[in-house]
Amino acid sequence: DAKSAENEQSIASRAVDMLTTGSVEWPSIELIDVDAHQKEQLLKAVQSRLSIFAGCPGSGKTFTIARLIKSIGESFGYGEIAVFAPSNQAAQRMTQVLREYGVPIIRATTIHSLLGVACRDGGSWEFQYNESNPLPCKFFFLDEASMPDTDTESALFRALPADAHLMEIGDTNQLPPVDHGAPFRDLIAAGVPMGELTKIRRNAGSIVEACKAIREGRMFSVDETLNPSCGKNLKHIDAANGDIGMDAIVKTMNRLHGLGIDPVWDCQVIVAVNKKSPLSRVSVNERLQREFNPDGQAIKGIPFRAGDKIVCLKKSMNIIVDSTDPEVNREERDGKVLVVKGEIGRIVQVENKIAFATFDAPKRAIKIFVGSSDDQEQTDDGDDNGSDEDSSGSKFDLAYGVTGHKMQGSERKVTFTVLDDHRDAFRVCSNEWLYTCMSRPQIAGFTVGKLHLAESMIRRRALSKRKTFLAELIREQLATATANI
Repeated sequence: DAKSAENEQSIASRAVDMLTTGSVEWPSIELIDVDAHQKEQLLKAVQSRLSIFAGCPGSGKTFTIARLIKSIGESFGYGEIAVFAPSNQAAQRMTQVLREYGVPIIRATTIHSLLGVACRDGGSWEFQYNESNPLPCKFFFLDEASMPDTDTESALFRALPADAHLMEIGDTNQLPPVDHGAPFRDLIAAGVPMGELTKIRRNAGSIVEACKAIREGRMFSVDETLNPSCGKNLKHIDAANGDIGMDAIVKTMNRLHGLGIDPVWDCQVIVAVNKKSPLSRVSVNERLQREFNPDGQAIKGIPFRAGDKIVCLKKSMNIIVDSTDPEVNREERDGKVLVVKGEIGRIVQVENKIAFATFDAPKRAIKIFVGSSDDQEQTDDGDDNGSDEDSSGSKFDLAYGVTGHKMQGSERKVTFTVLDDHRDAFRVCSNEWLYTCMSRPQIAGFTVGKLHLAESMIRRRALSKRKTFLAELIREQLATATANI
């Protein structure tokens, strides 16, 4: 549509400007303490003010970026650095990893928080930072860069200052954005300077090896028995149908609970579709809510119970009830605060047509108005071809099970990736979908269903089908710009 075309054009113009003008001031890579392969790829990336740094799981991508950020902080001051990601979970994880790698000063935020949310009259909102009010930093690091759609990417590029240095960090094998476009893919295709880590560390574990196999179009191996401390961290649960699969998931979660793994907050079931299939998000959530939160405070007509895990299906401004986090105070506008798509929260109380929920990073409590089934609205989340409704009459739903798209940028200690043979599910499942799902666990991962389905998913590529003009626009404008030099 016209808006998407305009946003692609604005990204292209700003990208070409960053590629062809201004001083490149990245610090000396030779002085950064990383191994030879990481240093070689980082050198490839920092050839212009706009750059890309990619890598597969287990390659040391975040470690390398942390070392670069620390070098910039020591040379230019940490106040000149902004680290951000599309989702709160990804930002929270990036903050934690930076601290572990000796960069405690940086707190990663979401893109929306970075750009600032300003309310308009009538309840709509816009970004505070834009071309007329650029961001007050110089070095920008976008993590999970495959996730932002064209509109979000355009808003970011418009808000960059004239001397900005932007490095987009991501995995080229993950799912494309839920909404229009594939800016990360297109920037790479247009020839933006890029380094990519391809060597995985020794003894990285079965999950990392499986991701490598999927990326290369090969079937992966699973472990007969789990022993994460020895790298055996991927197991298959064979299930002939959805009921058997759900029974096996519940049984395994209960066994993990006995080992100190919380089945709700440490585990995540990842499915392909929202409805229609016996192993859909709605069906999985109904079953797991009964199993793991049977006694939570409940109100007739409201699908949520106190203690439920929920997910935001569509970004929205919500009435804020309480917060002591300074970050919320900065974001809050007219008694409302933004909750973004994919953010996970906890229901703490339910009343008639109202639920109260808490969210982390930043910490805040919000009020959710829950309608009846007649009040349900369409939620374009990219799953089921973007056509399914939520089941709560709000922009939130249960999150014991979530789709692969909602897990982008997130991790859990243990994940269950459902290999669903329902015809609607299979249309969603691709190499990128499986790769994204399989790379989410921190400790152990399970595949559930018929293992041979994974082979068909691996052969099916989805990213190449996403049609855009961004790469062509950048190449055309680059040719014109270089011809005039």
